[in-house]
Amino acid sequence: MAAYEATVASARAKRDESLAKVSPKLEGIPEELPLNSQGLPKAILTEREIEITENYSVTELLSLLRERKIKVEEVTRAFLRRAALAQAATNCLVELMWDEAIARAQHLDSLPEPKGMLFGLPISTKEHHGMVGENVTTNASFVAWIGKPHGSNLLYDTLYDEGCVFYARTTQPQTIMHLETISVVYGRTVNPYNRDLTSGGSSGGESALLGIRGSILGVGGDIGGSIRCPAAHVGVYGFKPTLKRISVMGGRAPMAGKETIASTPGPMTVDREALELFMKAALASKPWKIDPSLTVKEWTPYTFTRPIKVAVMWWDGVVQPHPPMTRALTEVAEACRKAGMEVVDWDPVPLFHDKAWDIISELYWPDGGEEALKTMEASGEPILPLTKFIIQEQPKVKNHTQHELWKLCTEREDYRAAYARAWTNTGKDGQEVDVILCPPSFGAATPHDQSRYWGYTAQWNLLDYPAAVFPVTTVDPTKDVKNTGYVPKNDQDKFVYDMYSPEKYKDAPVSLQLVGRRQYDEKNAKRGIFLQDNPLVSPGTKGARCRGVADAVVLRPGIIDRICQVISSIAIVDKETLSEVDESFNPLPAGLERNHVVSQLGDNGYAVAPVDVVLSSLWSFKNIKMTTKRTILLTGCSDGSLGSALAIALHKRDWRVFASARNLAKLTAVKNAGIECIQLDVGSEESIAAAVEHVKQLTGGSLDGLVNNAGTGYSMPIIHIDIEKAHDLFELNVFSIIRVTRAFLPLLLKSDRNPIIANNTSGSSLLGCALPFQGAYGASKAAATSITESLRIELDPFGIRVINLLTGGVKSTFHDNSPHPVLPADSIYNLAKEDIEATMSGKEKGIVKPDATTWANQVAADISQRKPPYLVSRGGKAGTARLATLLPIGLTDGTMKKMAGIDVLEKKIQDKGGLEKIKQS
Repeated sequence: MAAYEATVASARAKRDESLAKVSPKLEGIPEELPLNSQGLPKAILTEREIEITENYSVTELLSLLRERKIKVEEVTRAFLRRAALAQAATNCLVELMWDEAIARAQHLDSLPEPKGMLFGLPISTKEHHGMVGENVTTNASFVAWIGKPHGSNLLYDTLYDEGCVFYARTTQPQTIMHLETISVVYGRTVNPYNRDLTSGGSSGGESALLGIRGSILGVGGDIGGSIRCPAAHVGVYGFKPTLKRISVMGGRAPMAGKETIASTPGPMTVDREALELFMKAALASKPWKIDPSLTVKEWTPYTFTRPIKVAVMWWDGVVQPHPPMTRALTEVAEACRKAGMEVVDWDPVPLFHDKAWDIISELYWPDGGEEALKTMEASGEPILPLTKFIIQEQPKVKNHTQHELWKLCTEREDYRAAYARAWTNTGKDGQEVDVILCPPSFGAATPHDQSRYWGYTAQWNLLDYPAAVFPVTTVDPTKDVKNTGYVPKNDQDKFVYDMYSPEKYKDAPVSLQLVGRRQYDEKNAKRGIFLQDNPLVSPGTKGARCRGVADAVVLRPGIIDRICQVISSIAIVDKETLSEVDESFNPLPAGLERNHVVSQLGDNGYAVAPVDVVLSSLWSFKNIKMTTKRTILLTGCSDGSLGSALAIALHKRDWRVFASARNLAKLTAVKNAGIECIQLDVGSEESIAAAVEHVKQLTGGSLDGLVNNAGTGYSMPIIHIDIEKAHDLFELNVFSIIRVTRAFLPLLLKSDRNPIIANNTSGSSLLGCALPFQGAYGASKAAATSITESLRIELDPFGIRVINLLTGGVKSTFHDNSPHPVLPADSIYNLAKEDIEATMSGKEKGIVKPDATTWANQVAADISQRKPPYLVSRGGKAGTARLATLLPIGLTDGTMKKMAGIDVLEKKIQDKGGLEKIKQS
């Protein structure tokens, strides 16, 4: 037995000890559990327990408890026993708080009057948050933290003061960062509708418990979908508030204090009204007086005075939803129209949701996952596949320097600002979109270990938008037939498409998601102007035509009759005091002054300008089209090479660069610059194909630029050339260009941003510029030039610009990669052996060579133009080489001879008595 296994056994023993207290014991649980656990409660529990746990909503049960029509202890015991059954069916519990819950219930029953909004209500909780009481431990699913003492958190203290009964603590996954719930400590939690499917994560213990009604109100946490994904997978309601509405003070998780991207607690419940009840209770005690990081804002309902405008996001521009999800969207959109709402489409493609994942996946682990990995290493805890996926398999995850972190956070804020502009622009017709209706996942719950696409939930965490999920329907194989003719857009899309089979998901819950705008802190200037954004799920009137907030629609499985809503930002102007507003008032958040200068913004920036609105000075954002970085792949980027220098220069010009080489170990310089590295052997069709697939996965299937830079040299007088080496030279310098270009062309054709191909040739390829002893090399580059010119014309109709990068002499490691050239012992050139061998080693005379960085910066500027020139000449003598092509043949021979050392050879021939004497000897 491994050392960590004994520690794990102690944690499971503690859980089992808590379950052993259940009284009366659960009888009749089958040894072989059914695929669907929904029928188990009625076979195991008493009729009275079924009535208490199934027949009432949260608010209805609270009414009975407050009116003393039912004892808190009776309700608590019913949920304790049902939770124990849920554990047997789904493995969802860390601890059943039998003694503590019953003692708490008895205390509440003894009070003369009910106290608190949650009086007597059993509430389940996610284990890593902590717990009210004594002798509490929290492990957060880390073996190393098993038995670690812990206390309560501010939220749970608040809920406790509002009269609830905590009775069950639920599972979460390893690192608390999976969209599934599995850990070394407690094993796998399964879906109560189908054991072969996941209950989601990271609040998957809560969702499994709620999905079998072992709880009717629980607390989850959400950093990438950890409330919404699990709630959606079991057909219950879940809500992720805007950050800093609910306190996280007192919780336990790795990287405490991290603010690159943060988690927020939120409610998970079997009925929609309880979402708002939870938020009211969580904020009723003004927790910002204890936790100063919180927004100072009570839960204040807002009433619409106009019909709601709903935007439907049919897909996220990356992965197409499964048929049941599309059907749910179609049905709900139609129900919204019939209810009197304005329904429009939300196009995510120009908003680059794939870019959002690049940003947030990096923000999750600013230390490169070091703390989490070291915590597991300390105990010997094995790393699970989905942990490897979210840390080690994400290309952006690394340990950041402070400056890199600043840059990344700036990128986050720029993306948020750009998305906010897009939302604001939906109001050009006089009414902004109020809420986005979209999938919470690409489909129903996934098979185990397949939850590898976070885009439909993590997007809104990056933006910090409030979002709620609600149940709609279930998978119906007769309605939700797979589209066998669908062609996936990218590798992620194919992974998701291949996963779907209607029979596999039969009867699995299908839910949808509502997203609202991020809140603004409430501001008061001169008693008059406030900026508010209240994320809210409001009660509706069943069956009524929608006229405003009170007439919204709610959706239940199979019955579409009402819809939850998340209220977006509004501006409230107190007209009575408007005239007193100081005209210098500027509600612009501190720190945005840097954005006044458009030229400093970059692609995702925005400008700020004042605009008069009803006699007051507010601010509007001047829209600047949001773009992602252009993408470019370079071959031959080994350390010290021109490719390495050019990759770094393009990276500094805000290209997204993919630097490649045959040996990844030789890409240290580009890797240290933060550039993505790809293994690519330009001489191998298999390696090239793998690189194409890699780039497709990273970019979604397109590429904006290709630089064929890989190449080699070979120096030798023509009469001494090794034919086999010459073949190898042409293979690398000529045929690799054809191979690589042909393979990446489909990706370039998908670019809509002026795609380019740049082939690095040489000045020695030009007529009249052939450098002596470089004949084979010059010939290979002449062939490359000819290919480039033909390709330029051939691809012009397709909008691809082909550039001949004519490179002269540059200081680099080019010649270091080849053996020092040596003349044969019987060579006729040995009279000037030292000078000629120096020339063959790249030490030509009379050429002033710039360093590689200077050359690269010039080339990067050239090819980054909107319409780069077809011919780029950079490097020593590159311009002279072009001029030489216009002169009569032979006019530049003297210069060439001096460069190559042939002038020395001619002098020594004369010193030996002339050519005839040498021939005779």
